Amino acid sequence: MPQKKPARPRGPTQEERRRKAVNKPLGGGVPVRPAEKEYTDDSYRRRTTRFQRITAIITIIMLVAIVLSIIPACFASGGVAAAKAFENNSQARQDLPEARLSYGSARFLQREAAELPPTASLPVPTNSLPETKYYAGDTGHFINGVFLDYWRKVGGVSVIGNPLSEEFIQNGRAVQLFEKALLEGHSEETDPKNQVQLAFLGRQLADARALRFEPTANTVSSPTRIFFQETGQTIAGSFKAFWEKNNGMVLLGLPISPEMSEDGTTVQYFERGLLQLRANSSTQVEVGNSGEALIKEMGWPRPTLPTLELNIEEDEIYQGRTLGLRLEPEFSWQIQDLKANLSEEALRFVKVGPAFRAFKSFGPTAPLKAYPLKVTYLDPAGRNRELSRTIKVVKFDFDTQVLGLPGDKSYLADQSADDYDNAQLAEVYRTFTPQLLWSGLWNWPAFGNITTGFGDVRTYADNPNYVSIHGGLDIAQGLGAPVAAPADGKVIYTGTLRARGKAVALDHGGGVTSYYYHLNNILVKPGDRLKKGQILGQVGTTGRS
Repeated sequence: MPQKKPARPRGPTQEERRRKAVNKPLGGGVPVRPAEKEYTDDSYRRRTTRFQRITAIITIIMLVAIVLSIIPACFASGGVAAAKAFENNSQARQDLPEARLSYGSARFLQREAAELPPTASLPVPTNSLPETKYYAGDTGHFINGVFLDYWRKVGGVSVIGNPLSEEFIQNGRAVQLFEKALLEGHSEETDPKNQVQLAFLGRQLADARALRFEPTANTVSSPTRIFFQETGQTIAGSFKAFWEKNNGMVLLGLPISPEMSEDGTTVQYFERGLLQLRANSSTQVEVGNSGEALIKEMGWPRPTLPTLELNIEEDEIYQGRTLGLRLEPEFSWQIQDLKANLSEEALRFVKVGPAFRAFKSFGPTAPLKAYPLKVTYLDPAGRNRELSRTIKVVKFDFDTQVLGLPGDKSYLADQSADDYDNAQLAEVYRTFTPQLLWSGLWNWPAFGNITTGFGDVRTYADNPNYVSIHGGLDIAQGLGAPVAAPADGKVIYTGTLRARGKAVALDHGGGVTSYYYHLNNILVKPGDRLKKGQILGQVGTTGRS
């Protein structure tokens, strides 16, 4: 019976939060977890006799990709992480030029119909770029010189977003449109800090939407609200707190509208941008994508914007977790010649509707380092495009467990049993079906006490020199209890292994496979197509259990 060491802290301080959100169990309920308690061998035998049952262990080894790929809530666009990054760049923004309040300096994108901003995406450069030039692959545009310096200093993508145009001349000045801001060049300024300023993008968007805002009747400021005589508007509540915390006078300017509802979202217009409440929140504030909205209102050509979603925040992932990627193009165009590499490993995508999905698992002993992610494809014009990220693997402290084997199985407490099993399953590990065979949430294959977690470090009383990493979840259940397919799939292996006993493997498509070990009986054969909930075997104690 496994003997656990005293409980100790697990992972970094934020781990418990992430486990609830990112690593929550498969759909269909949670196996009953026993109270933390230690048993001697004798007490455990008495306990087993008293209840007159045989407790057996099903080891269910599922690639962590399974968990993350079936929980839609895990796939987030990164909006929360971006908002955190915005707030974390407040120190850098203290060095930005002071806000200019003269309305005479406001410059609007009022242009002739034939004189459109260069917003169409450009292909990835074929040559290496100098330090003064950057290609934003997400939108297919370049940032150069002083605009690039400003963009980096203010916080980059997390603060003002990606560029939506190349530089162009407007009213005699160089400008460049970004997702959340409009940069304007002031070469006449002798102080380099003032050579790039934020233009009045919020006013332009309001004008493009033909919005006119009446001044507020309440002109009294208080600790919870500020009235601005220059615009006749106030700022209060969560918007006021966000504006004050993030140097809002520089980045957003003064409010030009009251709080209002647009398409079900609470927003407030400012001179240089737009604030809005995050979806499903009454207090959390974020900067709206005013640049994207302006392009839509003006009917200008839009950059090609495929959405790359990762199931992690802040580009960090724990050991023992799986990275999920989802790439979806805007509109109805089809992504062509899609390729992706994480460090030196090529990732394989499956098409799910208009989107493409891929998974990459990081084992419990994955090296703690940064992995460059590069995604390349052809856009609708047949031009090469590229998206880049950096994924950092961070440490997770797994539990340690000491396992005592029955005398007739003590010979299995060494590496040779695992080596034999892995050799038998080598071809199964390489299975890749280029489509997903399931849809919806997954169920648990069985219910009972979780006795060993995924990634736990195991040592053995019969061979203390042998240390193994547990590659699955152990669920204790009565002998002969049914084991069911948690999702639709195809049987790709049945057989008897040394360490893992009688085993079944299912292919669920997209490189996602699941394994069921230590079974008493196998009730399926290779080639069988199983539906979610269909019985594949019975609980047993075969192999090293």
